[in-house]
Amino acid sequence: MKRMKTMRFLTTFLIGLLCAGLTACSDDSEDIQYGVLKDFKMTVKLEKAGSLPSYFYGDDVERIKFLSVIGDINGTDIKLIREMKILNTLDLSKANIVSGGEAYYSVKGWNTTKSYRTKDKVIGENMFRDKQLLKVVKIPNSVTSIEDAAFSVCSQLTSVTIPNSVTSIGGSAFSSCSQLTSVTIPNSVISIGGSAFSGCSQLTSVSIPSSVSSIGSNPFVNCTNLKEILVSEKNPNYLDLDGLLLNKEKTILLTCLCTKSDTCFIPDGVDSIGSSAFARCTGLTTVTIPNSVTYIDKSAFSYCSGLTTVTIGSGVTSIGDYAFMECSGLTTLVIPNSVTSIGDYAFMKCSGLTTVTIGSGVTYFDDDVFSNCSEIKEIHNKNAIPQISHSVSFNGVSVFRAVDKTTCILYVPKGSYSSYSRSGGWSDFQNIIEED
Repeated sequence: MKRMKTMRFLTTFLIGLLCAGLTACSDDSEDIQYGVLKDFKMTVKLEKAGSLPSYFYGDDVERIKFLSVIGDINGTDIKLIREMKILNTLDLSKANIVSGGEAYYSVKGWNTTKSYRTKDKVIGENMFRDKQLLKVVKIPNSVTSIEDAAFSVCSQLTSVTIPNSVTSIGGSAFSSCSQLTSVTIPNSVISIGGSAFSGCSQLTSVSIPSSVSSIGSNPFVNCTNLKEILVSEKNPNYLDLDGLLLNKEKTILLTCLCTKSDTCFIPDGVDSIGSSAFARCTGLTTVTIPNSVTYIDKSAFSYCSGLTTVTIGSGVTSIGDYAFMECSGLTTLVIPNSVTSIGDYAFMKCSGLTTVTIGSGVTYFDDDVFSNCSEIKEIHNKNAIPQISHSVSFNGVSVFRAVDKTTCILYVPKGSYSSYSRSGGWSDFQNIIEED
């Protein structure tokens, strides 16, 4: 009995000593020299970059939910953070990213492996990509750049703190962060890359400060709940107008808020509609493109499945690749005489199309322009000279793939029947009729 009491005393004494040792590692301490795992939380002050792995034992890495790091960190440290499977909160506000250490991320190709390594003061490309349980991130206060896809597919990310030191946000930097509800872009940011916040389906509001001078294409594509884009009145380069993001001169339309209305009125004076500007606006039903517009960029209206009416102005000369792809609600399409080029897959899978009018200005087609538009019953071609394909051989299969050429009626200008009936591809249509 006496021996048992002695053992209990020694055990209690040792536990007391251990607990006393842990006191120096509480999250509130500013003088942490080492880390101790407690309640799945850990705060570490590194004496040198690359030493984070030495603070973990056994399966500690797999049990961390909250991590705060103080001091210099390099690729070796980031690589370890990426291995923390259930990490949901990452505080790097007092850390400093430096070059060196191992590659933090690698992508295997057919014959090569591309490795990504840290650079001074940079959240590197793909650095935290696919960290799907990460919910809260505080970026180091010293970071100047967030590179491409840095937080892409962090599907549980709800909060990110971007410090005032950041000057650039890369392409797809926060793409598919589907739980991100708001983001504040600090007044230090000069450039925002293409698709930077694409697929952030819960994002409701974005503020763009006066410092931003460059915005890439489709920065907010597929942000289906975005209700406002607020551009600082002091910004000399961009402005917001009735749910549209435009350049200051109102000549380039960059993006549209899909949640604003089912009808879009593009202001007179706009001369180009940007890449994916209206993409995936499934509630959009009616669009009128004014005569001032000359160029519709790639994917501008792609996947607008609710779009039933589109009026293309007489100033448009070029329609880009995928511009109206999968606009399945469209039934009638009139391409004006001003259009001279139509890009690859421009109207592909517009499965509701029944009648198409092709203006006289079109002299050639790129690949699969009307591919899989299987319901087309009438084509009114206004060019007396049969168009050729941009590809080497135009056999009618690629451009009008899946259109039934035995039943579809091809209307051509008076006197051009012979040319069409002998032209490769067009001759596949069995019903060619001349019209005025």
